[in-house]
Amino acid sequence: MLALNAGARVASVGLRRPVATPAPPALAVRHKSKLFAPVPRAAPVKKEIAVIETAHIGPKLQNINSPLDCWVDVATSKSLIAVVFGPYYQTFQLKPNWQASGRDANWAETVAIELLTRALVAHGYTGPSISVRSDSATALRVLNGGKCSVKDIEECGARLRYVKEVLPFKIEGLKVPGKHNVADAISRGKKAKKGFTEVKCPVIIPEALTPYVAPA
Repeated sequence: MLALNAGARVASVGLRRPVATPAPPALAVRHKSKLFAPVPRAAPVKKEIAVIETAHIGPKLQNINSPLDCWVDVATSKSLIAVVFGPYYQTFQLKPNWQASGRDANWAETVAIELLTRALVAHGYTGPSISVRSDSATALRVLNGGKCSVKDIEECGARLRYVKEVLPFKIEGLKVPGKHNVADAISRGKKAKKGFTEVKCPVIIPEALTPYVAPA
């Protein structure tokens, strides 16, 4: 009622009602939750895993020891990633631009875990479980379901969370010092410990990582 009376008074004195100006667009405020990368859709990840499973070549890992002992490590000085699974190991090369946009050793260690899961599927491993050893607390926290405010690491974590849902085996992460990490020497270009054999099984690298990682 008050609004109607006010309008009447304006009309009675011959004044024109001012034209409303559109409000300026609201500023986009980046909420804290937006720091975390968008979660990838499950379907593409499942499809990717299915492709890897049909493309696996030997040597095929037998489901003997459970959990299967695995290690990952990255030597930033060599730009080399090493993943060890059971008696086998495989290496991947970080491309020259991998450290752009703040990517660091923790990102590379998280990537190493991603590559390990794909290598296991490519070798026909079906479980029941693996233990991944790394000296990166950040990578292990992401592997175990934690989130990270660093965008590139969280993108890896989002992929890992979905991959863990579709993999035929369970994964647990364990922190170890570098001197106890079997992958440490391999990532630095040194000879692997006795009893470990290098393999070159084709591993499908996630599309988002292809600008930064390649088979060694």
